[in-house]
Amino acid sequence: MNALLSLLGLSAISAEEKPNFIMLLVDDMGWGDTGFNGHPVIKTPNLDQMAENGLKMNRFYSTNCTCSPSRAAILTGRHNLRLGLTGFMSTPSDENPGTWHLLESEITYAEALQEAGYATAHFGKWHVGYMCPEQSPEHYFTPGMAGFEEWFTSHNVLYTYDPYQALPPGKDEKHLYYDQGKLITLAEGQKRPELRRDDTTILMDRTLDYIERMHEQGRPFAVATWFHHMHGPLSQNPDLLSLYPAGLPADEVKYYSNASSIDIEVGRLRAKLRELGIADNTMILFTSDNGPVGGTQFRDRLNQGESHGGRFVYGFRGSAGPFRGGKYHLGEGGILVPGVIEWPAQLSQPAVTDVPLVQTDYFPTVLEAAGVAMPDDREYDGISWMPLFRGEKLARPRGIAFSSGRQRAYRNDTYKVVSEDKQPEFTRLYNLLDDPYEEKNLVKENPELFESMVKEYEQWEQKALADWQVMLVKDKERKQ
Repeated sequence: MNALLSLLGLSAISAEEKPNFIMLLVDDMGWGDTGFNGHPVIKTPNLDQMAENGLKMNRFYSTNCTCSPSRAAILTGRHNLRLGLTGFMSTPSDENPGTWHLLESEITYAEALQEAGYATAHFGKWHVGYMCPEQSPEHYFTPGMAGFEEWFTSHNVLYTYDPYQALPPGKDEKHLYYDQGKLITLAEGQKRPELRRDDTTILMDRTLDYIERMHEQGRPFAVATWFHHMHGPLSQNPDLLSLYPAGLPADEVKYYSNASSIDIEVGRLRAKLRELGIADNTMILFTSDNGPVGGTQFRDRLNQGESHGGRFVYGFRGSAGPFRGGKYHLGEGGILVPGVIEWPAQLSQPAVTDVPLVQTDYFPTVLEAAGVAMPDDREYDGISWMPLFRGEKLARPRGIAFSSGRQRAYRNDTYKVVSEDKQPEFTRLYNLLDDPYEEKNLVKENPELFESMVKEYEQWEQKALADWQVMLVKDKERKQ
């Protein structure tokens, strides 16, 4: 994954002019789990300010309704099917988790930017490969192998407060943090006070230290800070209990305060960028890897909010707002996620967009912003947002496809076709402009449109799966 100079046209933009990039990725945070999207209880003043100052994306999609496919697509700008991935670390031919890793023949945005002189770092959850060969020799793939020159990373989930209080349920020590590839054991971590705090604070400390060092060195940087919040096992930061009124159920307060802990650290980040004088030239993207667990379960524990005509529902495992479904499902609640960009140099005026955007767009956007040409030896599903930032019309060459396990969905600017949960056959057609909550199935009213969109998806799917086979061959040739 290193010989990219033949593929990438490197930029003549000077180091001082090159923008910095920070991706803040949350785990399992629903579309409705922020104040700016209408949650009546969760307090996210810093995120709300980002939304007020920057670009709020009302129709921002994760590539998948589970985490590994979304993370891999963000890194590569390519749909998870092109990467041989249908669920969390599982291939189309084997749905058992843990049977996949990102191929070394793929190119990540970190590698592309690194070739253009960027400093690159990853902090937090990874979940697109294993951290050490002992976990899975066949699927060993670390951030260091993906173009991140500095990394402090865990394979998957940790306790969100005091991650070294104990091993994550059902996990061994190898699931804990690795600092530049060196495992921090449970015994070692328990002796280090800086690792016994809120996990968001641990990760932001690393992020701010890195940013400050790179700024002193005069290097543009691209940082991926991928929080473990809001995925279980959730634990309680006692210092944040006072944010929420007495009388709320304890499990709701735990969830809401975990969201607030993210928000507090976002505030620290924004303050540091202003202190260093680099806020204007730094693009921050805040988003989530998929919808919330609470969007599909615990229906007896959901509360009703006033937003969206009273359709907004929320609870102790998250909120998809007014949308149907949640994590593991391709209803809008499983794939619509919070999306905010703050980048004063490009977004001098606050803006809101309803244009459908997707996380595969991040790769081509940061490359264009950095003045780096896209690799021309493979298909991409993302498109650059730079025209949108310039006030131009953004046109996708095709719709946005989704594939998770056996479920499939496909949307264009107006309509969406989707299969039943856990079934591959398309059975539903929705007009998302008139019916964003997916309540009226239009298949019988518009069968020709339905069949046309299904055919479009299936032609795309066939090419995407063939693309994966090509990349498998390339990967095998690299290793010979």
